[in-house]
Parts: sequence; structure tokens; C-alpha cells
Amino acid sequence: MEKLEKINKIDLMEKKKIVDGILYAVIAIIFNQENKVLMFLRKGEKWEQGWEPIKGAIHFGESEEEAVLREIQEEAGLKNVRIIGKLPDFYWGEKPWKNGKLEIKSRVFVCKYLGGEIRLGEPEHLGYKWMDVKEAKEKIWLTQKGRKNLIEEAFKFYLNAS
Repeated sequence: MEKLEKINKIDLMEKKKIVDGILYAVIAIIFNQENKVLMFLRKGEKWEQGWEPIKGAIHFGESEEEAVLREIQEEAGLKNVRIIGKLPDFYWGEKPWKNGKLEIKSRVFVCKYLGGEIRLGEPEHLGYKWMDVKEAKEKIWLTQKGRKNLIEEAFKFYLNAS
């Protein structure tokens, strides 16, 4: 069984868009009508535990938009979300990988929740919560190189675009 799990993890990594040591990914910051942010409680490796928005790797052959909509459906079971736009800059992070670190370059999408039941589809999430911007900013675990105000940036974008 352990061997099968290792093979599945290898197959999954081969689908992800990793080029020259950089993993290309997306982050979906979703707001509802009350201007609250959809956050998920993650149980993962010790370096990635706590509250986060939906995020995930772009697969080879996918556009950024296709990837973010796929991740929203996989991680929250939502099909009724509209992409408002994307932040002009990428978010940079990193994670342990192959005896070193893998750089992560994520496009941040600002989205609007239009309705539907939220269902956890990925095993790493224990639950979800709609948070106000201040709470989400305080609780987000993501490594934030120079982007400490990621939630606030997305909220300003959301208000200006709505």
C-alpha cells in the first residue's frame, strides 16, 4: 500500500507545472456578498498548517484560469464562482522539495462566490470559515515574501472591480 501511495504522489507531481525549479500555481481569494473571505483550515506538513485560501498547482496544458476554477471545484466543490480578475503581481513562496526548496510562483485570482454548497474535496482541509478581512489577514499561514497584505490587496481589488 505504501508503494502505491508513493507512485500516486510521483504521478501527481509529474502533472504539475514545474519549470527550472519553479512550481507555477494559483491562489483563489473568494469573497461573498458580506465581503468575507473563504478560508480553509489546512492539515498538511508541519510547514503548511493553518488557515489559507484555495490554492494549487497549475497542470501542464492548463491556463491559469482553468487551473483556478479546477482548484475551486476540487477543494470546495464550488462551480458557481466568478473570476473578478487577477492581481498584477505574482505571489512568491517556497516549500521543501528534493533536499532543498522549490520556489512557488502563484497568480492570485480575486473571485466572487455566487452560491452553492461548500464541500471539502481535498483531504488536507479539515474545515472552512468565512472570515472578515482583518481575521483572514491575521490567520493566513502562507509564507509571504513581501506580500504581507495579500488579503487586503485582494479586497481592494475586489471593491474596485465590483
